[in-house]
Amino acid sequence: MSVLVPPQPAAVYVSRRSLLSRALAGEPAIFFAGDLVPRNYAANVYPYRAHSHFLYFTGVHWPGAVLLGSGDGWEIFAAPPAPDDPLWIGPSATWDDLQAATGVRKIRPLAELRTALDSLRGVATLPAIHPRTRARQASLLGRPWGAHDESESGAVALAGKDAELADAVISLRLQHDAPALELLRQSAEAARAGHLAGMAATRPGRREADVRAAIEAEFAARGMTPAYGSIVTVHGEVLHNEHSHHPLRTGDLLLADCGADCHGWASDVTRTWPVAGAWSPTQRALYDVVRSGRT
Repeated sequence: MSVLVPPQPAAVYVSRRSLLSRALAGEPAIFFAGDLVPRNYAANVYPYRAHSHFLYFTGVHWPGAVLLGSGDGWEIFAAPPAPDDPLWIGPSATWDDLQAATGVRKIRPLAELRTALDSLRGVATLPAIHPRTRARQASLLGRPWGAHDESESGAVALAGKDAELADAVISLRLQHDAPALELLRQSAEAARAGHLAGMAATRPGRREADVRAAIEAEFAARGMTPAYGSIVTVHGEVLHNEHSHHPLRTGDLLLADCGADCHGWASDVTRTWPVAGAWSPTQRALYDVVRSGRT
């Protein structure tokens, strides 16, 4: 996939990394962007989204890339582009462009990462979400956790420097900075427009999929993607309904749980409305109870 420059100035990411380094007292840290995930064969992959912490500190969706550093000495390690990339995926930002846009000191070939790590006394990290990337981390950094070392909740037990890094990142991200708030507002506005479009597209005789398409079209028009699998269903009793093939009938209520991903910042909005445009007396009474919070 093409790697594009971040949507916000380099100073945003430089500041975040500086605050993190201060919290770690200058100790180095490493973040993994995560790999492309094949669907049914290697060249056919799922839509890519960088792991959240890598994205927070660099602003780029860069498959396989790694951010390493401390203080003002942060570097990105990545696989060099292949000669035929422009033919398959089109133009991509150059490494010079990405270095300037992220504010890192240097971008280096991924093959140099091992040597860079060997020059450090130790480095803190946070386990990647995807098992394959997490297993590579564990092997590269000598961690006891790997692809299957996690609790039922999906959490990996952290200790030492990794636990300190987790605390520092949590503390830093508990209060959003102004650039984060701006992307959150854009995401919320996209969700608002999507739900309104979905309401306008709802009528008896159509399908759930028609409404879902109207909602997600508003995300696409803003260059965003769904933040998660959209739920648009007349069967709201199924909490994570994956299907949207049911017809809409008079008397049905339609539940829409949809949010937009704005460069890693997500909205998450759930609303319910009557398919025919008017509540029955029972539906109205129940809706009012839920909306008021009464039990």
